[in-house]
Amino acid sequence: MHTVRQGYPTSENAFCLTPNVTHARSRGTVRLRSIDFRDKPKVDPRYFTDPYDMNIMIQGIRRAREIVAQPAMAEWAGRELFPGTDVQTDEQIADYIRRTHNTVYHPVGTVRMGPDADSPLDPQLRVKGVQGLRVADASVMPKIVAVNPNITTMLIGERCADLIRNS
Repeated sequence: MHTVRQGYPTSENAFCLTPNVTHARSRGTVRLRSIDFRDKPKVDPRYFTDPYDMNIMIQGIRRAREIVAQPAMAEWAGRELFPGTDVQTDEQIADYIRRTHNTVYHPVGTVRMGPDADSPLDPQLRVKGVQGLRVADASVMPKIVAVNPNITTMLIGERCADLIRNS
């Protein structure tokens, strides 16, 4: 969807290898827009403000190209639609990434568990200072996992069920 908006060609029969930065070093901000709770917050993701993140993406594009160039991919690989074979230098790839990048929408860790005083949840998923309340969703992860968090979130729910059953 982000490539079409930028004018890149598309196809009904295509596949995509999409690198992403699972453990980004760049840090964004979320701020209140006003004192009115109905106003949407001001969100500034500040993508690629740490050079490490852009380097990961550039290397990811290069690795995706290596994967598609393998003999096992020969019958599947057609022409590269984007960023395109004319995009080769780190600077060209970085420009493409900045124009088409999007989040993969896997937020976690907003109410992390841990034994430390700063964690809102204890390791048994109990809300500290609140009797009889546990949290069992992706927000409990102290850090995002390096894969899609779906299965991990399901396992958190299973573990919470066991904790409740055995309490």
